[in-house]
This record gives sequence, C-alpha cells and structure tokens, in this order.
Amino acid sequence: MNTYSISQMALDFSVTLRTLRFYEQRGLLSPQRAGLARVYSQADRERVREILVMRKLGFTVTEIKTGCFPREKLMDQLALLRDQRAQLDESISELETRVAA
Repeated sequence: MNTYSISQMALDFSVTLRTLRFYEQRGLLSPQRAGLARVYSQADRERVREILVMRKLGFTVTEIKTGCFPREKLMDQLALLRDQRAQLDESISELETRVAA
C-alpha cells in the first residue's frame, strides 16, 4: 500500500502543510498516525483532490464536509459563477477600452 507524508502531499497538491492540517481539524481528512507523523493513503489523496476541486468551484469547507451537493445547490453555484464571469468580462472590456484610448 502506498503511503505519503504530509510534506509529500503538500508538494503534490501545491498546498501548505497548514492547509492539510486545517482540513484535518475540520474533519475533512483523517490520516493515520505513525507516532507523531501523519501518514496519508491513496484514499486520502483522492479526498484532497476532491476537496480542492470543490473549493475551486466555490464551495465552503462546511459544505464539502457535509457532502451536500444536490442538483439545486450545484445549479445555484453555477449561476453565481456565471454572474461573476459576466461581471469580470464587463470589467475587462472597460479596461481594454481605457487602455486603447
């Protein structure tokens, strides 16, 4: 069975040690222990990958912990992100206009 140290996990996922400890404190991860060292499994790696994707999509740690992602919640998040994109596109157009002037 492949196992990974906290340092290796942080490096592999481009996160800080503090981030991984935070996820553990919040109950999102439960690595095994070898003395004081955290030992992560392949399942832990998949969980970190899932957490990071959901965070990138704008979900909170609490939402990720509960795993409550009904279709309606996903659609709400999609609508929010589309609105943010529209606002960004508008701001970019305004800046491009001012730069070109």
